[in-house]
Amino acid sequence: MLTQSSTAILTTVQQEAIMAASTQIGNVISHPWDQNQTDPEQNGGYIKVVNVNTASADDELDMDSNITRTRKGHFLGDKRRKFYQNSAPTSEANLGSEGGELNDIDDFIGNNQVLVQGNAAGNDYIRTYNVNIDVDYISDAANYTQNPLNVTINQAAVANPTNIKLITVVVTSNDDPNLQIQLSTFASNIGEGKLLTREFYN
Repeated sequence: MLTQSSTAILTTVQQEAIMAASTQIGNVISHPWDQNQTDPEQNGGYIKVVNVNTASADDELDMDSNITRTRKGHFLGDKRRKFYQNSAPTSEANLGSEGGELNDIDDFIGNNQVLVQGNAAGNDYIRTYNVNIDVDYISDAANYTQNPLNVTINQAAVANPTNIKLITVVVTSNDDPNLQIQLSTFASNIGEGKLLTREFYN
């Protein structure tokens, strides 16, 4: 009975830590991909694709700035995903919060939290958890002219901006040194489309 009880508590703690990590992942991923996408004066009020390959010969990744400002995979049309013409993404060295703001995903770097055990802070956690968040660029080595497209994703951080960021959340607990839960997800430089609407007149 003691073994079963101990196993049940361990399982509950692991599930709780996974839920804490998953919640943080969901929160981070709900924010814009990059700080330089969010200027309402230049992007019409919605998030556009920033130009990672400003000095690259990879034309399949770059916008056609003189015609449609789209790239392969974009739908042509009003309020569809388009390039943000004069903006490059934040450099790897400058990833992180600007003045404490949390308005894009890399602002969460170092925004670590402590989820407190018990009801003292309005929580019902079995353990006290430490939540650590990191965001890095990872390699985007795909050949986008390939059909079908086959890609192997390498999760190692790279020094230069790419079209893919890796969000990693690690949950640990001082109450249980053996507990470590790590969840990761990818975020891509795909911009944002707006829903088309109709206006009716009397």
